[in-house]
Amino acid sequence: MDFFIHCKGIHITDSFREEVQTRLDQALHRFSDEVARVHITLENVNGPRGGRDKRCVVTTTLSHSGHPIVSSARHTKLDAAVGLAARRLNRALADRSDKFAARNTDAAFSHLAD
Repeated sequence: MDFFIHCKGIHITDSFREEVQTRLDQALHRFSDEVARVHITLENVNGPRGGRDKRCVVTTTLSHSGHPIVSSARHTKLDAAVGLAARRLNRALADRSDKFAARNTDAAFSHLAD
């Protein structure tokens, strides 16, 4: 998996950048064969005015289809927004994987219904 981190209106340290990548790597570990790229956008929603809203948007590109799966979260703390977006992304990928598995199982056993 390739990780790309982009910041808008916010500056992060190298150690926080590594923490973001580690957190998302852990959340996506189960799907590492399916995910080609992970693009993370971290931003201060209120821009230069400051304020409390921080947003994390994670876009994954699936390796076999090229389709994107997007997850986002807002929180007063950037690390909390990253954690929430990572959990949502994990859930979205798990749901997609479960639906795909169920569809294939149904197709494999459809001839038995006759």
